[in-house]
Amino acid sequence: VDRFDPIVREMSAITGKRKKTDEDHELISHLEWQGGLYFDEVVGPYLPGDNVFKSLVEGARKSKDGKRIEQGLIIEHDEPAGIQGPRDLAGLWAQENFVFGVRRRLAWRR
Repeated sequence: VDRFDPIVREMSAITGKRKKTDEDHELISHLEWQGGLYFDEVVGPYLPGDNVFKSLVEGARKSKDGKRIEQGLIIEHDEPAGIQGPRDLAGLWAQENFVFGVRRRLAWRR
């Protein structure tokens, strides 16, 4: 985690509070979502080329072709996410199908 990232700094200010309000929890959730999203102001959400490359190589390793793919595949740029819908942060956050949350149960709270 990059401690100097603006989103991390904003989250630290809120998560450091002892008593959090519902608005604080909602803001934390929004910042976590935004921090986990690859987003460019011009392109919108995108897939980093390095991530696509590694995914293809790891998938090829299942059939023992990983080395060949790694040696022969070149991905020169990031790829815009192929989604239909808004391309801005506010629009993506406003639509539920672009936000995924998982409720977790903590083992020590049983």
